Amino acid sequence: MLREGGAENSAAGPPKTEYELTEGGEEAFFGLLRDALCSHDQRLDLLGAAVGFIDELSRPEALDLLRIRAQAMEQWKESIVSHLPPDVDLRAWGPVGEVIGLWLHTAESRYEWTNGLIARLEKGAHRMKGDP
Repeated sequence: MLREGGAENSAAGPPKTEYELTEGGEEAFFGLLRDALCSHDQRLDLLGAAVGFIDELSRPEALDLLRIRAQAMEQWKESIVSHLPPDVDLRAWGPVGEVIGLWLHTAESRYEWTNGLIARLEKGAHRMKGDP
């Protein structure tokens, strides 16, 4: 996935070997990036890395992926709520209620964060691949 370059760079400190992505490495990178941006249950460190590289995508593609993520968050929350009795008091369920509350809070907060990023990108935040 990485190809070692022929030149060593010693301009600042000890010699460093430069690498470049192969075509396969680039495909893997973009696959991981896209998956991390649209998955509802992505680990926070992977999502954070994906957001750090989001400008490697075009604005329309990034928005499409984030909209998929927001929809997945809504579906996840609905799948939790659909199994609960109406007017349930999760505090009365003890630790199980706490876990369900955590799931609901996580779904809601990730949905809100995702929609906030969508709104910022729609307004032109960040320079994206292909932007003038």
